[in-house]
Order: sequence, then C-alpha cells, then structure tokens
Amino acid sequence: MKIKRTAKIEENSDGALQEIISTIPVIGNDEISKWIEEEKLSVVQNHNNDTTIVLNKTDDYFLTLQRYNSIGSELLDEKALDVKRRLEKTLSAFERKHKTSRLPSNAANYLKSIRLVKLKQKKLQLVTVKKHVAERHYLLKLLHKYCKGQAVFNKLSKQMKCVSKKIHKAIDAYNMIGDSSDGLPENISFDSIKDIDSEIYNFMKDFEVVSDIPQSIKQEIIQLKCLKDRCIEEQRFLKQEMISVIKWCKHQYLKVKEKLGECPTSGGTAFLIKEAMYYEMMICRLNNQFSEYIGDMSVDIVFTNGVLADNYEKMQQMLRNVALMEDLIVEDVESDYEEESGEEYIEDL
Repeated sequence: MKIKRTAKIEENSDGALQEIISTIPVIGNDEISKWIEEEKLSVVQNHNNDTTIVLNKTDDYFLTLQRYNSIGSELLDEKALDVKRRLEKTLSAFERKHKTSRLPSNAANYLKSIRLVKLKQKKLQLVTVKKHVAERHYLLKLLHKYCKGQAVFNKLSKQMKCVSKKIHKAIDAYNMIGDSSDGLPENISFDSIKDIDSEIYNFMKDFEVVSDIPQSIKQEIIQLKCLKDRCIEEQRFLKQEMISVIKWCKHQYLKVKEKLGECPTSGGTAFLIKEAMYYEMMICRLNNQFSEYIGDMSVDIVFTNGVLADNYEKMQQMLRNVALMEDLIVEDVESDYEEESGEEYIEDL
C-alpha cells in the first residue's frame, strides 16, 4: 500500500514538475539542485541577495551623531544625560581612531551623509520587506490548493500570520527612518508593497541578482523536486524492508528444516513440520505480494507441496488455522498447569 502510494505521488509530482519546466527557459537537474542548496543556506543564514548596500562603521557614526544632536542640551533629566554621555563616548572613540573632527548639525557634509545613510537604511528595509512579501505570495498560492479546515491549510495559515507580522514590523521600521529626499517615499503602507511587482521595488534592479524565473516559480519547482526525490527514497527503503522480511522468514525456515533432522520424537517432528509449513506459506504469500517490486524470492515448496497450488485463499485459511492451533496449545498448557498446581495444593493441605 505504501509503495503504491509513493509511486503515485512520484508520478504526479514529476508530471507537475515537467509541466512547470515546459513553460520556462530550459533548466536541468543541476540548476534545480543549486536552487535547493541556496534554500538550505537561507535557512541557516540570514543573508540578502544584495552585496552593495550595507551599513558600515561610518554610517553608524553619523546615525549616532544624529541621535546625539536630537537630544539637545537644555533641561535634561538624569536618564537623558546618561544616554548623551554614552553617545559622546562612542563618538569620541570613533573620531580619535579616524582622526576626524565633529561636523556641526547644519554642515552640508553632515546633512548629505545623513541623507545617504537614511537612503541605505530604507533600501535595506525594503529588501527585507520584499523577501517577506515574496514568501507571503508563495504561501497564498499554496493555500489555494487546499480546503479550509485541512491540517495543511491550518499550518499554512499560521505561517501566513507569522509572515504578515514580519511585513508590518518591517513597514514600521521603514517609516521610522524618516525622509531621505532621494526618490523613495517617506512612508509606505501594506497596500503599496503587498504586490511583488510593485513599482517601489524597481530600485532593487540595480543590485539584485536578475533572474528570468520568478522566485515563486522557483519555490514550486524546489518543492516538487524534493517531493519526487523523497518518494524515490521511500520506495527504495520499502523495497529494502520487503527483502529484509522475506530473508528473515527464509532464515527461520532453514533453521526449522535443520532441526527436523535432529528431532528424536514424533511430537517434536510434528511441531517442526507445522512451523515449516507456516514459513513456506508466509514466504509464498510475501513473494506473491512483493515480487513485482523486488523480483522472485520464493523457496522450494516441500511441506505444503500440492496443498497451495497457487491457491491464495486456501493458503490464507491454513495460516489462520495454524495461528488458531498455536492459541489452543497455549491455552491447554496453561490449563494443565493450573490443574496440576491445584492438585499439588490439595495434597499439601
């Protein structure tokens, strides 16, 4: 049942995968494997595609200086004075190290530097926003495949809520930066950024890795490829289990046959013959079920020859009878033991 189910899923996954691949530029397994490795890397590392936009120590200095200037110097409470002292210490350390003097808050170079830092902050924040928006877009696409109430639907819904929170948090962080006066809006809203093709993301074309294949399509290809590979792996494990079960039965069968030549009593011989018939029928049944997947692994029929004759129903009935006989034997032994114990108890009295 399991191997048929996994084979069906593999077939469906491969069909859907080929259908998607046929609509995009030619790609091979190597390219898909590369995407999968990139996905694995993104799980263990927080990295963005851009390498040109990054806040350096100089940017941090100007942000600290802006915060220092915003505090002012009049009527400060103890807490504000403590914050200002710590900021002064940080600024002085940077200025001594780089041998620079502090720019006044109205200097042109200071204002230009603050504007550029804010622009960097906004772009970095939009990279984060777009990453979460792309994830939301992909989850929405998956949600349409399942009915409300299904376990998968509920799981995807929880992921959607988590991603939506991240988007709103990133929006708030962007809006707190203020006006950079350099093309990007001062504030953004969910409606203005929820579409992955929104115009606000156009600036990212200068530093993003350009791809002809949308990220959502990549995600779907990765999902189908992983599902297909997992089905192939599961079928391999199931075939190994089939072989293992039949080998175990054969091993037990050979041990019974060996003991038959050593048994001196007729009762013991009868018991071993019964066990040998049981294993012959078991191996025959398993071979009938598994041979389609692992090939023929039958044994020479000795004890049930002429009885089975490929009669599956009769073989099943004999297996049930053998199991029933074993239960009756156990019950008889237990009852004999109880009677014997009772007689001994009366004699003791």
